[in-house]
Order: sequence, then structure tokens, then C-alpha cells
Amino acid sequence: MEQLRIMVVDDHEDFRHGLEALLASNDATEVVGSSDNGEDAVRTALELQPDVVLMDLHMPRLNGIEATEQIVRSSPHIGVLVLTMMEDEESVFAAIRAGARGYLLKGARRSEIVRSIEAVGAGEVIFGPAIAERVTTYFRGVQQPVTPEPFPELTERERHVLRLIALGRDNAEIARELHLSVKTIPTTPATSSPSSTLPTGRRRSSWPGRPGSNDDRLRVTHRRNGRGERRRVSGGRAGPPGQRRRR
Repeated sequence: MEQLRIMVVDDHEDFRHGLEALLASNDATEVVGSSDNGEDAVRTALELQPDVVLMDLHMPRLNGIEATEQIVRSSPHIGVLVLTMMEDEESVFAAIRAGARGYLLKGARRSEIVRSIEAVGAGEVIFGPAIAERVTTYFRGVQQPVTPEPFPELTERERHVLRLIALGRDNAEIARELHLSVKTIPTTPATSSPSSTLPTGRRRSSWPGRPGSNDDRLRVTHRRNGRGERRRVSGGRAGPPGQRRRR
């Protein structure tokens, strides 16, 4: 099995050397580099191209969040595992947004550190138990935004009628479904004339089933008969299919 190439980044020399010794004793890992500040960490990581970078957050010259972001942006295949004393939500989510694939606290057991390195090297995302609890607690507390109801001025019955109109139902079909008299349907604001109480910009400009069609609108002209009297003549369709035209 090919060893994972690891780079250790921490400004505490004793802790950094301890990690290097731990990883050197593990058959699955190989330490290829180390750094004690963020600027050097970015430069070294981009040069060595390790599989995993163990990254502290609080460091001189460039903090671990910014160093992580620069490394991942330039080499997204490098997995960054944060190993830090900082356990506040701001630090955790800043590291995740920067591209870190894992987050552990420095109090983690050695076996947990090795297991997390192997998981990040395999492309997984992993959190220590304390951090995982914080993350899940945070998302449990996030409330989904409530989508406002369209046409709030309509009653529930009028809203139901409007939905049926959108499905292309005519007045007779709507009346049957709602167990109403056909005569009561046109009095509902949602099915009345284009000058109904629907909000401006949402009024129907044509009958359902033929959006925007001028052929569906009633055309009225006047002609004179042989005796000089004016006659009212309707052309086109006066309403939805199924309704008779008035002459």
C-alpha cells in the first residue's frame, strides 16, 4: 500500500516534532515536510504537493484559515486537516469555507489523528467528536426560511379556485369540484373579469388554456341594418370552451 505523504504545519516546535514522530512510526504515512508559519506553509505545500496537510490555525505571518484557502485554491487535490486548540463555531466554519476537509482538536488521541489523516487522504470529510456535535447542533438550530403565500389578500377558497384556473378548468368543472353552483363562480375575485381584485401584474389577460390569445376575447362591432337601425354583432370567442356566445 502506498504511503500518504504528509506535511505538518504548527508554530509550536515540540508539538510539531511530536506529530512528525507519530507519523514516522506509522506504516501508512510519510512526513515530507513541515513549517512553523502560514506563508512558508503555502509555499512548501505547493512545492511538495503532499496528500494531506496537518494545519494549525493560530500561526504567525499568515493564519491557518488563509493558508488553507490559498493551498486549496491552487491545489484542490491536497487535503487539509485542521488540528488546533480553537473550537469556537467561527473558527470551525471559517476553516470549512476555506476548504478544509477535517477538523480535530489537539486533545485528540493519537489513533484518532492517524485515522483522520487516512480519511482525509481518501477524500473523506471528518470531524472530531466535539466538533461534530457543534456542527450538528448548529444546523439543528437553523430554521428554514418561510416562503410567503402568494396573493395574501385571497381567502383559502379563492386560492383553491385560482389553482383550478391555473390547471385550465372552466367554471362548470370548478363548480363540480367545489360542490358549488356555477352562478357563484364568476363572483369569486379569482375568476372575475380582468379588473378583478388580483394584484396588478398578475391579472389574467386571456382565458385559461389560451394565454395571451387575442382570438379568445370578445369583439363587438355595430352595423346598421336595412332600416338604418344599429345592430350589435359579436365576433371571436366570448369565453372559455364550453360557454355559449351571446348574440
